[in-house]
Amino acid sequence: MSQKSATAKAVKSVSTKSSTKTVGARSPTLAKIGGRDDADVKMRALSIRQPWVEEIMRGSKVIEYRSVNTNIRGTIYIYAGLGRYPKDEEASLVEDIGYDIDDLPRGFIVGTVDIVDCVQNQAEGDYEWSLANPKRLKIFLKPTSRPNPIWFFPFGNPADA
Repeated sequence: MSQKSATAKAVKSVSTKSSTKTVGARSPTLAKIGGRDDADVKMRALSIRQPWVEEIMRGSKVIEYRSVNTNIRGTIYIYAGLGRYPKDEEASLVEDIGYDIDDLPRGFIVGTVDIVDCVQNQAEGDYEWSLANPKRLKIFLKPTSRPNPIWFFPFGNPADA
């Protein structure tokens, strides 16, 4: 089986509605993520559209371009946003990355990544957030708080914990 079809099969097996497992905000599983106590409440999530989430989880995308600086460093959740690109843009993305993006998970926390640096790209005027150590969750998590376009606390406000 080719790497492409094996990956597509693995992604499809966890992302279809019949087989995706989600965990509620107070599940014991959440407290065990990365060995962190209360990781479900205290860790921020960054919302990113597919297929970029998948590219981050594969380790292929190590720079996230944003219009704003961040002073946040350390481990964060990666949330696969529900938003989609226009059909023509998605078709071009599929050509560039080489796999189908229709079956990629959306609307879930799919993993974690470390933000290790942030520098301004003077030529482009944007910021490059350096990412490292992506870890895909075995069980995708459904946020209990409403996702925001950039940062959000997926399992409630940590001040309320």
